[in-house]
Amino acid sequence: MTFPFLRGSSLALLLALLAGCGGGDGGDSGPATTISGTVAVGAPLSGAGLIVRCSSGVTRNTTTAAGGSFLVSVPTSSLPCALRATPAGGGQALHSVANGTGSTLTTNITPLTDLITALAVNTAAGQTLAAWFANPANNLGAVASGLAAAQTTLQNALDTAGYSLPSPFDPFATPFSPTAGDVYDDLLEALATAISNSASYDDYAALLAAFVAGSLLPDAPGDDDPEAPSNIAVLTAYAGTYA
Repeated sequence: MTFPFLRGSSLALLLALLAGCGGGDGGDSGPATTISGTVAVGAPLSGAGLIVRCSSGVTRNTTTAAGGSFLVSVPTSSLPCALRATPAGGGQALHSVANGTGSTLTTNITPLTDLITALAVNTAAGQTLAAWFANPANNLGAVASGLAAAQTTLQNALDTAGYSLPSPFDPFATPFSPTAGDVYDDLLEALATAISNSASYDDYAALLAAFVAGSLLPDAPGDDDPEAPSNIAVLTAYAGTYA
């Protein structure tokens, strides 16, 4: 490709910019797949740093837009890919896996996908998420193959703890809006509230480690039963012997 209207430093600058587009490391020949999704913890994570690392060694870097949305393109042949989003200014990183075929894939990044990915990574590779993501290419295929079983484990744990779940339950590939009233957003908010109320978990990181080790999730937050007696006077009024 030539740019006859550019000379000297202007041409050098343009070539440098083109080289940086997509944040990749080559391997761009052949069909491409666009990966898009939402990064949220209930509230959307806008301005989060996103890294994509694929089984072929291809990497991409981008930043989430307003509303936590993102879009990145990788060679289809490079799938599956591991994704990590880190909140702007630092904080707890969240992970996901883009797995499938075709020209487009929806892959969200939330605490739900993070819990599932962590369990699949521990089962397939015996690693923490942080250690695995440093070089995921060696066992990305095995991790991707284990996502379905890990997802079922999380679904059963959430159901046992009393959370209201969407049906079908697919936190990776179901598009959602990080606003109140969206079934996935409401689930994320409920999980965050349960962690805050829990006496067993100081924060999400503690819950993540416990879940991977096989511990139960904190019970879903719920309203008080409006039919239940709320004080001793009511209990006294209902006391007695009944046939």
